[in-house]
Amino acid sequence: MKKLLVVLCVFVLSFALSGMARAFEVNFDDLSGSLTSIPDGYGGYHWSHFKNLDATDSQYKKSGYLAGVVSLKNVVYNDKAQDASVSADTPFIFNGAYYTAAWKNGLHISVTGYLANSLVGSDEFVVSAYAPAWYSPSWSGAVDTLTFHSYGGEGVVGYCGFGNHFAMDNFSVAPVPLPPSLLLLAPGLLGVSIIRRRRISK
Repeated sequence: MKKLLVVLCVFVLSFALSGMARAFEVNFDDLSGSLTSIPDGYGGYHWSHFKNLDATDSQYKKSGYLAGVVSLKNVVYNDKAQDASVSADTPFIFNGAYYTAAWKNGLHISVTGYLANSLVGSDEFVVSAYAPAWYSPSWSGAVDTLTFHSYGGEGVVGYCGFGNHFAMDNFSVAPVPLPPSLLLLAPGLLGVSIIRRRRISK
């Protein structure tokens, strides 16, 4: 019984600590190369139809990719302007990210969140080809999949490409918060374990 209480206590405390973890940003700057697919599992996520791009390369000087850099040099983009997605094996909170149109000013982007294949929420917003804009979802709650679709906008005179591509940087996520009841259970289990130890030692 004593061992069981200790194991339970450690289990609950570990979840409590993970539940209190803060949000973090995936900024893609540690990815090497350019025009390469995001490795599966990068940052703890599965990336579909997203590629990495070193936007500071001179060939992107006349593009929204360079304009979309928020941290250092790398952004990710929807390869071939396809619908793209980010998913995880466990639910997470999507706080938002910075978005910029690669070639078309006024590009529309729709972001949809799902949990266990059920719709959580969906938003549509318009982005510039000249500067990044922060987007955070209007919905609340955990998701395990995000899908991205882009369309519309007007080509920018002087930019060297075309298509409904968008750049994304500083992807901000957080673990799902632990329910308050479970947080309260952790110190209780620890207390019971300590009391039992003292009684047995006597």
